[in-house]
Amino acid sequence: MTSDATDKQEIKLLANVFASPKDAFEDYIKSQSFSRGNLFRIHISLFLLAPIFKLLHNLFFTYVGSVNFGWEAPPKLTEGLTTATAIYPLVLFLVYHFDILLLRLRAGEASMNAVEERDLLLISFLPFSASSMFWIFPKPINFFLIVASLAYSFYLSKIALRTLFG
Repeated sequence: MTSDATDKQEIKLLANVFASPKDAFEDYIKSQSFSRGNLFRIHISLFLLAPIFKLLHNLFFTYVGSVNFGWEAPPKLTEGLTTATAIYPLVLFLVYHFDILLLRLRAGEASMNAVEERDLLLISFLPFSASSMFWIFPKPINFFLIVASLAYSFYLSKIALRTLFG
C-alpha cells in the first residue's frame, strides 16, 4: 500500500471516529491493511502537537496578551511544556496495556489470535490525542476541553467493546 493511500485511510479513520464511531470500529475490524503501527503513527502525530500549541499559548500570553490586554503572563516561556508533552504518551501507554489485558481476560485462549489484532481501545482514544490542540486555550478552558475529550474517549471505548464482543 502506498504512503498516500495509507494517509488517506488514516484521515478517514480519524474523521469517522468523530462522525460515526461505530463505522470507524467496523471499518477497522474489516480492514486487513490497517495495522497497529498506523494507529500509533496517528497518535504520535497528534500528541506531538501538544508542546507546539502550549508554546504558542505561552508566546501569545507573554508577548501579545500581557502587553496589549494586561493579561497575566506565564513566569517562563516553557511553563507547562513538560506536562503537555508527557501526558499523552503516558495515557497511550496505559491504554495500550489495558487493551491487551482486557482482551486477554475477555477473549479466552481459543480466539486470542483473532482478537489481539483488534486495537479498538487505541482507536477510542484518538479524540484524547487530538485534544493536544486544546493547549492553546487559556486555563481552565483547556483543562475542561481535555477532560471532555477524555470522557468522550471513555465513551468510545465502551462502544468499541460492545462492537467487539457483541
